[in-house]
Amino acid sequence: MFLEPFNSPYPFYSNLSDNQKSVYNSIKSSIDSLSYIDVQGNDSYVMLYLNELIQKLLTSSYLKNYYTDKIKFVKDNYKAEFLQLYCALWLGDIYFYFDDSQNALDSWVDALNPEKIWTLLSSKIISLKLNENIPIAAHEALTYKKNITKNKKNNMELVVKYVDQIIQ
Repeated sequence: MFLEPFNSPYPFYSNLSDNQKSVYNSIKSSIDSLSYIDVQGNDSYVMLYLNELIQKLLTSSYLKNYYTDKIKFVKDNYKAEFLQLYCALWLGDIYFYFDDSQNALDSWVDALNPEKIWTLLSSKIISLKLNENIPIAAHEALTYKKNITKNKKNNMELVVKYVDQIIQ
């Protein structure tokens, strides 16, 4: 199949040419059936698919497992770094939304890169762990930069205690 190049940081179906729409529909059909299709570096097709999937989930939450299976499939089969990251983040958010704290944490921690500072993700992890009385790992605290949530402010002594224990 000829893949017309499609690389956009914010992909929208309305921005696709007729040929790109045809390619996208083939890719969408393939992923829907959990069948891998090589997008030849045109990962925006997959990102568009994921964006549409998240929108559907917000309007039909009873299909949570159906949608999370699709996201897991993309995460397992499409290796572009930004797709891996967004899949892990969205899975964590979906699990959290449906009160599945352990899977949310597992997914978010999977996305956390100890070599980068990512305050939003670290904040999610630390806040959920504080709320659930789960010890915080050093890399989770150390990738946290400057934003302090109300939960962390109220529990800063506990955050410091956990980091101290880990460092020792």
